[in-house]
Parts: sequence; C-alpha cells; structure tokens
Amino acid sequence: MYRDHWPLVCGYPLRRTRDPHLAEDLAQETFVKATRALLGRCGGSPAAWLLSRAVLARLSEAMNALVVVEFATPLDASRLADFARRYGSCPELVVYERRPRATPITWGGHMTPSTSEPRSGACHGLVPHELENFRRWTASLREHDDANLRRFGLDLSRLRAAATAGRAYGYVDRTVSVARARKMLDDPSAATVRVVDVAFDLEL
Repeated sequence: MYRDHWPLVCGYPLRRTRDPHLAEDLAQETFVKATRALLGRCGGSPAAWLLSRAVLARLSEAMNALVVVEFATPLDASRLADFARRYGSCPELVVYERRPRATPITWGGHMTPSTSEPRSGACHGLVPHELENFRRWTASLREHDDANLRRFGLDLSRLRAAATAGRAYGYVDRTVSVARARKMLDDPSAATVRVVDVAFDLEL
C-alpha cells in the first residue's frame, strides 16, 4: 500500500576501531617504522610472504580489508590512479614523502567511492584531483607558517618539494576486497601490503 515510501536501509562494515584518525596513525606506523610492515615481497622473508598469502586465502571473498600499501618505487598521479583502478581500490590517505624517523607527508580523506558508480574505477579520477588540492593548499602557505608546521614534525620546504614532485610512496584504503588484496601481493609495484583489519562487505 505504501511501497513507494518504504525507508531506505543502508549497511556498512563495522570494524573493531572507529578512530577517525586511523588512516593517519597507520601511515605513521608503516612509513616511520617501515620495518614493521607485514605483507609483501619486501615485507620480510619469503616465508613471511607465503604466510601472508595463506592467511588471505583463508578469508572469505565476501569480506573487504583495511590495507596499507607501500610501493616499491614512488608512483606519479597517473600510475597511482592506474594501480587503484586495477584493484578497485580507493586511496583514503596518500603518502607523498617519507623519511626515516620523520613524520610522513600525507594528504587525503576525500577519495571515497561514489554510491552511484561501481567501486572499480569510482575513485581513480579523484587521485590527480586530490593531488592538485594538495598543491593548492601548499601554495597557500607562507614563510610564517613554518614555525607551526615544525610543531608537527614538518617544514615548509619539505611540503613544497613533496607537492611539486607529486609522487606517491603508498596509501591507506579501508575497503579493498579480500580477493583484490590477494592479487596486490603479486604486483611488482607493491613492496608491501599490510592487512590491518577485515570486515564483511554488506553490499555483497
């Protein structure tokens, strides 16, 4: 009788942590303490790589994973977009510079998939767009901002250099499928793929 007015019910994966700063914390953990990265060709011994494959093989494909991907060599915006498209991945936070024991330079938080598009390819166009946003924000900074940046372990010259180069050292994605995370492990572009958490994909 009132079929046209039924409420819309939406679901989303519920993870163990709802920390709004989780992506930033994971980037810090992986790119400052890089020796603790867990999965991938360069993430440890061949035995550790085989173990990571075995763990992912046991997980249901009806799950998605929260991953931190580290690239073997930095990717420009076009190659990063291609990588994301290949795995239906949506970078939430991109790492644009890394130094040992230094705060990594990251940018993101806006690259989320559109609900009106298939996930595969939904975010690849936003990668260069967000890089341009990062560059505009960096260009707006002035010399007097340097003192405040240094409170966070950053400085203006590093930010400008990272924005100009526009090369991605890795990224965080909350919802890549388990099936595609498996394939990432075989990609020579990915040095490590750190699977932090998994949850059932309610859309499946």
